[in-house]
Amino acid sequence: MKNILSFTVRDQDRQGWLGLALIPGGMVFCLPAFFIGGMLSGGLSLGGVAFCLITGFFILFVLGALVGIQSCDTGLPSAAISAEGLGVLGARFVTALLLSVTSVGWFGVQAAACGTSFGVMTTEILGIAVPAWAGTVFWGLVMTFTATLGFRALSFLSYIMVPVLLLTLSYALYAVFASGTGGMAALLAHRPSSPISLGAGISVAVGAWAMGACTTGDWCRYAKDRKGLILSLFIGVVVKGFVVFFAGAIFSVAAGKADISALLAGMGLPAMALVTLVLSAWTTNMMNAYSGSIAVSVLLGIEEKRFRLTAAITGITGTALGAAGILAPYLGFLGLLSSLVPPVAGVIIAAYLARILRRRRAAKQDLKAPSPPGVPAELPEGFILRPGFHPPGLAAYGFGALTAWLSGGVLPFFIPPVNGILAAVAVYLVLDSLYREGRGQRGKNI
Repeated sequence: MKNILSFTVRDQDRQGWLGLALIPGGMVFCLPAFFIGGMLSGGLSLGGVAFCLITGFFILFVLGALVGIQSCDTGLPSAAISAEGLGVLGARFVTALLLSVTSVGWFGVQAAACGTSFGVMTTEILGIAVPAWAGTVFWGLVMTFTATLGFRALSFLSYIMVPVLLLTLSYALYAVFASGTGGMAALLAHRPSSPISLGAGISVAVGAWAMGACTTGDWCRYAKDRKGLILSLFIGVVVKGFVVFFAGAIFSVAAGKADISALLAGMGLPAMALVTLVLSAWTTNMMNAYSGSIAVSVLLGIEEKRFRLTAAITGITGTALGAAGILAPYLGFLGLLSSLVPPVAGVIIAAYLARILRRRRAAKQDLKAPSPPGVPAELPEGFILRPGFHPPGLAAYGFGALTAWLSGGVLPFFIPPVNGILAAVAVYLVLDSLYREGRGQRGKNI
């Protein structure tokens, strides 16, 4: 429990909404976002793409807010607050293990993609052929080093990188329409080549950032208050997410290329393309390393004061895997693991709702349920850090993960990540109530 509580953010370290809004903005500004936007434009009208993105990112905003509010209240990251629903050991061997593997894997994938593209562009710009593995190692280590500097470095770099990326995006949009080829005429004439349903489009939008929404607690714990948190989430996720993904759709239709770096290079701006490539990968991978290091710390029982060590472990491991080129065959497996993260958020949300219900029952009985021994008084009333595993939470997570997997491929239905979350919430609320009744602890903390 001491390890879990070591991640609590002090009041003097909390930040305003503007700085926090830049962090998810940097996370969603990545090359895969443009590709996904372009993919949606192949199956939907631009109006349909806009509808799916707004709906999907609003769902992600609500999910992120439900997780982030708890981190704001407690000062704890996502892996730590999951201990309320899963137990301390459950937080370590379910949440932290899952997030550790996925964060390391995606760090390596992003570093490898950046290194490969970096080599291609240096050949075009400077005539110097940089091997893909060398570019991966170089940029992977740079990203790792900045991640070891912690949240302040993440926030500071976001202040610099996100505005530069948005300016670059604005210029690319202007250049596409001013080029005289394609442009507005192509947009007006656009018809999807392989139509898909709006439901499928929303599912794609949600799935594109579902894992990021579930780990919002890692940076939302620095919010000064709930109001600032909600504002930063809405701007960073809904507004910026929509802009970046929809820009990918526009680029794909108007210019035939969803990749902004390839688009800029084709316009005779290879240096700008290189900067965009590096910065977009950097902002995304810093968050991968940051969240991964928190998860590794929780998994290994290491306190946050040794954060630099776990950040280095996360980044170096991911870089080595990416440079070795062994992650490509396992992208499907990484995608599967990422799809198993949202049910954890379902357990987190359900534990929060159960706490509210307990407080209401206690208020009706004019009682105040004491917090368990060892839990600091500054944590919310009724917040529970259960030792060991919490059976209702484990069962709810397992059912939610199974639901997400089945509805994602075997029996396609609605939105798989959302299905997993809703299933986990429903099962947890029922089982937790029965579990407390069976222990004779109805309405009390256990």
